[in-house]
Amino acid sequence: MFRCLFMTFYGRERFNDHTREHLHESPRNMTIPLQILAFGAVFAGLFGVPRVLQVGPLKVFDRINLEKFLEPSIYTIPHGAAAGVAHHPGAALELGLMALSVGVALVGIFIAYLMYIRKPEWPGRVTSALGTLYTLVYRKYFVDEIYDALIVRPLLAFAEFSAWFDRAIIDGAVNGAAALTRGISTGSARFDALVVDGMVNGTASGVGRVGLTLRRVHAGAVQSYVLGAVVMALCVLMVYFMLF
Repeated sequence: MFRCLFMTFYGRERFNDHTREHLHESPRNMTIPLQILAFGAVFAGLFGVPRVLQVGPLKVFDRINLEKFLEPSIYTIPHGAAAGVAHHPGAALELGLMALSVGVALVGIFIAYLMYIRKPEWPGRVTSALGTLYTLVYRKYFVDEIYDALIVRPLLAFAEFSAWFDRAIIDGAVNGAAALTRGISTGSARFDALVVDGMVNGTASGVGRVGLTLRRVHAGAVQSYVLGAVVMALCVLMVYFMLF
């Protein structure tokens, strides 16, 4: 965190005059959430005041202390003790852990001060000296790359295959069945209109034409029928005598 602080607000500027002219405060929709987070960062620690420091006015934080919530996880019940009675560490252990954590933080702040304020060339030297180890830590042990190779890319490949299968196979089968159904229905309609209806309508039309022709022949006059039969008989006899 102090590396970010020193690189942002201390040392030489890493922007040009054009960028400096456009520097401005963030809008309220960004600053107000940051102020709320800053307030929580400053005062949230009051909910974790160590027991050894709960003296005087700070005793009020014993009622809302996270220690009580975490008692089943961080404290052990001695053998033979009554149920629900937790064994709290002594004041010396609490003070020692507090001093150790604060000391580690101060050492980190001091190292960040040396590397990014007093000796800004040190980071490059450390990077060159550590080599592969620095790369491993800088790349976060390649967790992102491993996750991308083992999880993200296989899922993307499976998603692309599923999309292709849906478009080519499922949609193809559905659309093919629809096209086949439309083709069969169109063929059936044309067959019905041209063949079935054609045969029915053709038969009716033929019968109607024959009927119209026969109507002219069958006028209902018997004398005409006899005359026609005699003429036909004479024609047959004439043909017969001419041939034989």
